[in-house]
Amino acid sequence: LITNIVQAIDELGFGPYQCDHEDANGQFEINFDFDHALTTADNIIFFKYLVRSLAEQYGLRATFMPKFSSQLTGNGCHAHLSLHDAESGDNIVSSNEINKNEPSLSAQASQFLAGILDQSPALSAIACPTINSYKRIYASSTISGATWSPNVISWGGNNRTLMCRIPDDKRFEIRLADMACNQYLYPAALCAAGIHGLDNNLSLPLAAPDGCNMYDPHDDQARAIRTIAPTLPRNLRSALDNLDSSIPLRKYLTDDLVDAFLHLQKQHCDDFDSHISPWELEKYLDV
Repeated sequence: LITNIVQAIDELGFGPYQCDHEDANGQFEINFDFDHALTTADNIIFFKYLVRSLAEQYGLRATFMPKFSSQLTGNGCHAHLSLHDAESGDNIVSSNEINKNEPSLSAQASQFLAGILDQSPALSAIACPTINSYKRIYASSTISGATWSPNVISWGGNNRTLMCRIPDDKRFEIRLADMACNQYLYPAALCAAGIHGLDNNLSLPLAAPDGCNMYDPHDDQARAIRTIAPTLPRNLRSALDNLDSSIPLRKYLTDDLVDAFLHLQKQHCDDFDSHISPWELEKYLDV
């Protein structure tokens, strides 16, 4: 099945270059070439349909559900972004200066990333748009010992336990969203948050030290970051409240779009609240 998927997207011109078995059982990460945001969104949407269709031919059901098992790692949707000069096309992420304490970002990249960090609580509503999404972000543990879904709004070098990772001098990775997000709205929201950072000359907070493990409660460096860094919303309603009060995202995405999104997502929350779960029946039936 995996071979057929990779061959299919290769024939479609996606440019697959890596396929790895991921942390959970039967979980795979397939990487293909980056492109403009709109083209990439089209490719991801088609990719999801293709995977489901090919899985059905094997009598299987493929899922991109954010958290499909309480014991296994969920499905993320990590965004790799690069910034380019509008006239020359040159990549402007790096400052090309040596900094021993944190990644050397250009002024523009620093401000752009600072805007994303600043708006992360509001971005969560778009990046993680389901009830189930927050069971992935705030999972207590998994069989492997790591959730790979950071909930502390943090950044630093090539460290996958941080929400924003700088793997090299050409890009940064936002490890926030899951595969339930709207692949067209989410990049627009990231850009809106980044432009907010540029327009207001925002500064980045303290970078997390290289080598710290944000999942390890006994890591002193990680503990120091957790004491000063804000965290993501604990649930969808909280994320929606953050989006509702976000002046920058309302400015750049427009009130009409934000209000329409909030209306639909609050209905989603109301629908969930109207259902009685098996867990509730087990716990409360005999009170």
